[in-house]
Amino acid sequence: MKLRYTGNTWGWDQAIISRILLKTGLCTAPRHLKIWRLSSLDPPDKDDERSDNATCFHGMEKWEDCTAKKGPLDHPLGKCSRWHFYPTQREKDLLDKYEEIVTLA
Repeated sequence: MKLRYTGNTWGWDQAIISRILLKTGLCTAPRHLKIWRLSSLDPPDKDDERSDNATCFHGMEKWEDCTAKKGPLDHPLGKCSRWHFYPTQREKDLLDKYEEIVTLA
């Protein structure tokens, strides 16, 4: 796996975890996905037929972040899959969002 330090390490955690999950066989991915190349792994000879959907996230058709400027109403699915904070936001913003989420749950 080629991770080049350019001052931006965004996404390294996802790349490392994806590689571990694929290499150990804990999760599968279709042969045609670029995750195999990005993880510097060879895809299996054929796609794995087992279903690991209960334990492994395989993405969504539309996946977008929500932020202070773009909330659920702007999201294609009408809900947020994940929430990103801006560097200017502080602990109070995080706590407010946390309270909003647990109140809706």
